[in-house]
Amino acid sequence: MDMDLTYTVSDEDKIKIRNLCDHTICYSTNDGMHRRELSPNQEIVVTAAELRQLNSDRGGHYLLERFIEVENQELAKEFGIDVEETPEYTWRASDVDDVLLNQPIERLEDALDFAPEGIVNLIVTRAVELDIPDNRKREAIQKRTNRNISNMIENNKKLHEIEYSAPRPSARKRRVPVK
Repeated sequence: MDMDLTYTVSDEDKIKIRNLCDHTICYSTNDGMHRRELSPNQEIVVTAAELRQLNSDRGGHYLLERFIEVENQELAKEFGIDVEETPEYTWRASDVDDVLLNQPIERLEDALDFAPEGIVNLIVTRAVELDIPDNRKREAIQKRTNRNISNMIENNKKLHEIEYSAPRPSARKRRVPVK
């Protein structure tokens, strides 16, 4: 097998990456040169060399494939990530909301089957936040993730009720005088 090792993306090229998750993602490269912490959906710019190092480090490819979007299609392809075959890799929260609220269930099922884990996690989070009305979509998400969306929505509602029914600070009274 003849492998062409010429890269069209140079090591010095600046590449935007984005956290696909609704939680913080951290990584350190084994060469000790880089440590990054990306907040939910945060975008940062790094060098292609750093991403190549991360891709070759233990667990790095897993992060790039499932939780961190490489916004350069050529470099993503170099890492074995085919954005054309997995369009969900580039989804934003608005794309997830559209699938949950407007698109047919088959589109959601495809996303649950093929999207990177970061996007699947975002689907769960947004389904709860949006209180999606379609029970078939709730069941599809539960089947794929083993997370009961209906229960999560009910728990979320109860939590908000408790937060808003708690006594206001002005209604509290001290039992012991402050000196």
